[in-house]
Amino acid sequence: MNKTVNSKHGSVSSTDVPARKWRLKGAVLLSASLLVGCAAVEPLPSVPTKTGSTVFEARQSLEFCAPQGPKGAKAAVTSSYIASMIFLGILPGAIIAASGEDHTRSQGALNAVDDCLEKQGFERRELTAQEAAAIKQRDRYAREMLLSHLVAGGTLADYQGP
Repeated sequence: MNKTVNSKHGSVSSTDVPARKWRLKGAVLLSASLLVGCAAVEPLPSVPTKTGSTVFEARQSLEFCAPQGPKGAKAAVTSSYIASMIFLGILPGAIIAASGEDHTRSQGALNAVDDCLEKQGFERRELTAQEAAAIKQRDRYAREMLLSHLVAGGTLADYQGP
């Protein structure tokens, strides 16, 4: 700790140089980790799965849970701004939070809908690239059949339908 004494006024001021260095290093590391986290790859398509369930039941549950998405997105963004400002300071925190706002918003919406679906017994299952391609290649009826099979917990390998 460096101390300077002003003999004319008798005041003492101190600056803690090592603490400033650590704070700066912490801010840089946190900023870098946030930016790396924001550069995440878009997730593959997913379906809610529940043993014995159909695509129609999954749609009804998804429609019921859809309004939770915007609420979760808003809460996630608000929390991100508050936490960033507390840990990094007002201006740097706001800048860091703003740079990752889109990712935070979409992840908050996904988490809120997932939580609601979990309360109804469903869980998110990301489709493989082959399953997503198979869904896109089918007509409406065959797509509904395949989606019902996937929602019920099946896979493309054990699918017997059209």
